[in-house]
Formats: sequence, structure tokens, C-alpha cells
Amino acid sequence: MLQCSIVLVGNNSDWMQVSTALLLHAQAGQLLPVLRLFGAFSALCAVLLTFRPLLTGLLRAGWLLLFPRLSLEQRQGRRQMRDRRLLARMMASSTGPSMAAELQAMAARQ
Repeated sequence: MLQCSIVLVGNNSDWMQVSTALLLHAQAGQLLPVLRLFGAFSALCAVLLTFRPLLTGLLRAGWLLLFPRLSLEQRQGRRQMRDRRLLARMMASSTGPSMAAELQAMAARQ
């Protein structure tokens, strides 16, 4: 029986080498394993496409188990701290007294 091995190289002829390998297997009487592999791959793709919403829901639930969402108060506190740091940075880099006064007025409103 004919034995062949093809090493794929990172160039444009990869698909041609794969198709050549399939033809060599078919000629050598080894078409059944290739068809089984193709059938198994097709079945796996069909199952994944069919149950995609369920799988994405399970992945999101697992993600929330590992990284729970912050409470509303925690998110508001983080946003306020980020805004305060931004205003402090803007005040430090302001060029004139009128700009600094305007930034202080913005900080006082919050």
C-alpha cells in the first residue's frame, strides 16, 4: 500500500498540498478514514452552531462566577474617583488662572 507524508509549509500552496494528500489517500484506498474525519468535523460544527446560544450563556455564567460584576455603588465610586483624578490632572496642566478657576468650579459642582 502507498504511504505518503506531506509537511505543510507556511506558503500559498498549503491548500494544494492538502488536496494532493487527500487524492493520494483516495488512490491508496484510504478514503474511508478521510471521510470519517470529515464527517466527525461536520457533526461537531453542526452541534456547535445548533447549541451556540446555550454555549455562550454557559460561558458568560462561568465568567461571572470568576469575575463578579461590581455593585452600583462601587461603580459610581470608581467613576467619581476617575473624574477627580482627571480634574486634578487638568488643573495641574492648566496654563492660566482663568482656566484653573473654571476647573475648580467644575470640581465644586460634582
